[in-house]
Amino acid sequence: MKFVEDLVAQGKLGADDATDFWEFTCGILMKDAARFARYEDERFRFYLNIGLCSHWLRPHQTRWKADGGFAWPQGYGPNSRQRDNTPEFDWDEYLEWNAGAEAWEGISRNSVAIKQRYVLRAALPARTARHDQAAVRAEWVFGLPQVREPKPTTFYGFRKIEGQWVLRAWSEDEALESVGL
Repeated sequence: MKFVEDLVAQGKLGADDATDFWEFTCGILMKDAARFARYEDERFRFYLNIGLCSHWLRPHQTRWKADGGFAWPQGYGPNSRQRDNTPEFDWDEYLEWNAGAEAWEGISRNSVAIKQRYVLRAALPARTARHDQAAVRAEWVFGLPQVREPKPTTFYGFRKIEGQWVLRAWSEDEALESVGL
């Protein structure tokens, strides 16, 4: 996948970051976001904001119990004692949906529209080459990013089984509400 190859070439993914995990996970995120981008109002622009997060809040103390359990994908923020904080990125990249080509294309941060936009912001964990499982947190941001309102959130749980990354758990807002978010 060219997006991941570019991240490696730029030195953003290192030896501790499994490129096969990034390729598989980014592919899942792109497909998931494209489902919405294909059918929404053409006045809006769709973006994927994918970033690496190396500092998760107490990753082994709080569990997402799907498929045997994953570290709860939460990050540091203004309310760091709550389970709804967005993980902060070490670095991030933007992709924009090209409706004509039905594909995601890398863009610079300066090219991101300020209004009439949807952004799927996804935090992928660092050091995935050391582990056989990973949880990803993705949330939709509508319009201006500084607006503080509840954001539709999805968790993705991945496991490495027989040398291949597999999506083992997927949870949208309704399921997260049942566990206290």
